[in-house]
Amino acid sequence: MHLRALRHAIFFILLALGLALAYGPVLTAAQTVNLDAYVILKNLSANQNVAQYLSRLLSYQGIDIQPVRDLSLWIDLWAFENFGLQTGILQNLGYWLMTCLTLGRVIKLLFPALPDNFTCKLVGLFALYPLFGSTLAWGMGRKHILATMFILLATRQFLLCCQRPAQRWLHSLLFTLAYYCSILAQPITLLWPVWALFYAWNKGMRKKFYWCLSCLWAALVLVATLNYQYYQESAVFKQSYNMKLSADVSPSDMVLALGHYTYQ
Repeated sequence: MHLRALRHAIFFILLALGLALAYGPVLTAAQTVNLDAYVILKNLSANQNVAQYLSRLLSYQGIDIQPVRDLSLWIDLWAFENFGLQTGILQNLGYWLMTCLTLGRVIKLLFPALPDNFTCKLVGLFALYPLFGSTLAWGMGRKHILATMFILLATRQFLLCCQRPAQRWLHSLLFTLAYYCSILAQPITLLWPVWALFYAWNKGMRKKFYWCLSCLWAALVLVATLNYQYYQESAVFKQSYNMKLSADVSPSDMVLALGHYTYQ
């Protein structure tokens, strides 16, 4: 047991070093801000505290509804304003490291017979795969990294909930919380409960099936309602363009917005 823990610690260190070496040039380079980042960061910098942020969000003055992403970007703003530090890429890599370690745990839960060495190789390839480079090296890619990290955490807790009866209620609460954190970072994972439904049904876990079904419908209603309100109130400020959405948005536009999230 101690030897296995030592191996996991060594793997964690090697993975962190690998990411640091691969993205070292980006970490030390001056970070630029594109148009999307400027709009979001400018909107966030107008808030002095959480209460003001929530007030602006509830009065439809936000850019979009991604509070989990916004919280992480606030850390970047605070570090830069108080210490002159650019922490955007560093945060991305930290969340990505957590994502990869969680992926390893999910693989072991799904395929317990796989050797640890093989699992580590899979995770290492995933962590350093070049396709993810543009997201990790882009500050606004944070929302996708956070969504992925939380949905993998939700998957881990869901599998523990299915496989270990002890403290099942706690695992249920945690996977539900992680799922909603994921879609509030970026709703590209909206339909994750569909996989969970099939898994629970295949394992003969009817209660878990209905719980996941409830989560799915609640998430769909949540996203549809928030989209409808933001379009209907027509006060989603686009500061870089100095304009706001027209009040004459058709119902088909609102459905299209929900469909866009669902498709992603």
